[in-house]
Amino acid sequence: MLASALKLHLNHQRGAALIVSMVMLLVITVIGIAVMGGSRLELLMANNSQFQSDAFRNSEIAMQAGIASIPAPLPTAATPIDTLPPGKIATNPADWTSFTSTPAALPAGATGTGNYVVEYLGCSEYKYTPPTVTHKQNSCLDDPLSYVFEFTYRVWSLGTDANGATRILQEVRTITKNTTGDTTLWPETMVLDTRVEIP
Repeated sequence: MLASALKLHLNHQRGAALIVSMVMLLVITVIGIAVMGGSRLELLMANNSQFQSDAFRNSEIAMQAGIASIPAPLPTAATPIDTLPPGKIATNPADWTSFTSTPAALPAGATGTGNYVVEYLGCSEYKYTPPTVTHKQNSCLDDPLSYVFEFTYRVWSLGTDANGATRILQEVRTITKNTTGDTTLWPETMVLDTRVEIP
């Protein structure tokens, strides 16, 4: 009787192990696919970060080339450097095809491009007659022997990597030219006014 009851019990258990095995296999497969999807996403994010870093590096190199292109010795009002056409802005990478930009030399092994434009923003002059300072904006070289001049430039740079990632930087630089002969009050310098990364 016990043998027949055991046999009957085993007959009802046929296939249970197969069903349990299949459910466990399904669960393990779903977990494996989820892990692989997460790893793929992390790889894509890491690659994108590398592309953005390359584009930023190229834009930084182009920015330094643009700053170096501002004339030395210091400029005169008659010969401003201005390579960005009037009415153009350089905040959108697509707009860079509508004007001529200057390519920067990238280091060996670098991928992508770096370009810059220099925009002349104007000149201010200061006359120092102790104890007062007279200021004239957008007026230069009225009296070149007794004024201090400040020439303002905006430099734009566009860096791209080989995969199309882009970064735009903008710097405003002011150059001081002192024609008074006394450089203690206003030394001749080039200073950084602002620096912005365009999103």
